[in-house]
Amino acid sequence: MFNSTRKRFNVFTLFLFSLLFSAGFASAQCPRFFDGTLALSSNPLWVSCSGTSYNLILQSDVTIGPFTVNFGDGSPVASYPGLIPPAFVSHSFPSTIDTFNVTIITASGCTIIGKVVMEKNVNASIQIPVGGVTATCAPATLQFINSSTNVSKTTRFIWDFGDGSPLEYYDWTNAGQIVNHTYLKNTV
Repeated sequence: MFNSTRKRFNVFTLFLFSLLFSAGFASAQCPRFFDGTLALSSNPLWVSCSGTSYNLILQSDVTIGPFTVNFGDGSPVASYPGLIPPAFVSHSFPSTIDTFNVTIITASGCTIIGKVVMEKNVNASIQIPVGGVTATCAPATLQFINSSTNVSKTTRFIWDFGDGSPLEYYDWTNAGQIVNHTYLKNTV
């Protein structure tokens, strides 16, 4: 009796398992794509620091059915019939300094959002405002202009005023801005 119950249980389990597969539950996991470091990622990041055009390669380690890609650069949404490894899809971004969200949507309902960051090496530069004070006795406040170039949305600035005060952190919008710093007595 134990064996016949066990056989019925196994048959039922196999039936349920095959039903789940046919309903698509087993394939519900979204594909991952190789990022700029050739690691598989659910949210891939591709970075180009050359300042020239960039050729994005979309490639996965699994077969993907029909899918669309919005490359985030204003080009039309592209439709593809599928992708079987080692095949890939490529898209060329023109030379620019910008960040693009790449949205991949599969026919099975998966949405993968990646990011292409195109930038040049930042040329860090600090200047004194025209007519600004270049020498003073502490305590006093001095002004500096962040005149850095080749700044992109991923640029982060760290200001160290050399007087032991805490570092100041700014995002990319600090470029072109004036930063005030007060030097205390006995610090300069």
